[in-house]
Amino acid sequence: MGLNRALLARSALHEALYQQRFGADSTSSSRISAIFARLDERGVQDEGVPLARAADELRRGNAS
Repeated sequence: MGLNRALLARSALHEALYQQRFGADSTSSSRISAIFARLDERGVQDEGVPLARAADELRRGNAS
């Protein structure tokens, strides 16, 4: 068993916002990738996932 979907999405959101505020961190980046891989593996569409993906895009500089 693992974290529930909402907690995974929230974790990705907070990791991305942390990096946006304090700068790039390779450990945090790999953690975000692992979280999104886990969410994709589970085939999840929790209500928090789009917000987490938006924060990740902002972190990567792809904000539109």
